Amino acid sequence: MSLSETIGYYLFIFVLVIVGGVCESCYNSYMYEPWELKDQPNYIGADGHDITLIDNPNATDPTYGQLFLFIDMDKTDEKEYIHGVYTCGDYAEDVHNNAEALGIKAGWVAIDFEGHAVGHAINVFNTTDKGLVYFDCTECDIEATPECGEEYTNSFIDVDKHIFDPMGIVSNIKIYW
Repeated sequence: MSLSETIGYYLFIFVLVIVGGVCESCYNSYMYEPWELKDQPNYIGADGHDITLIDNPNATDPTYGQLFLFIDMDKTDEKEYIHGVYTCGDYAEDVHNNAEALGIKAGWVAIDFEGHAVGHAINVFNTTDKGLVYFDCTECDIEATPECGEEYTNSFIDVDKHIFDPMGIVSNIKIYW
């Protein structure tokens, strides 16, 4: 990452914290009270670690615009997908934890497919103006529309990145807030 990108990224984080309403009294609670670990998915990351979601008790639901800005600035999608090392569950874990750290309420989503032993993991956000919005940030930022009984589909944000092959018919969706 270049120096200007790094400065831009940290400026973005600063603006999100200020715009997100983190005040001095809230800051003190971040320092002295541990963030919550709750409703953990029973999933293992590609390298064998337990998927661990770190919830910020002061996180709030974003607007769609705030969410889009976060997704665009978050660099998790730029990490390399390596089977057995870093895969979809790890991407979704990192996006969840990055969003929560910035005060954006996030969910981790497990998707099962008919006839497949292996599923997929993405993120969900409850926006204040558009309701639930799903994002798949596995190697690129994609707004997703998982629905039970339907083929898993996506809408691209980064049009210069590759297209995923169809993953299958969704049989179950489980959200971990």
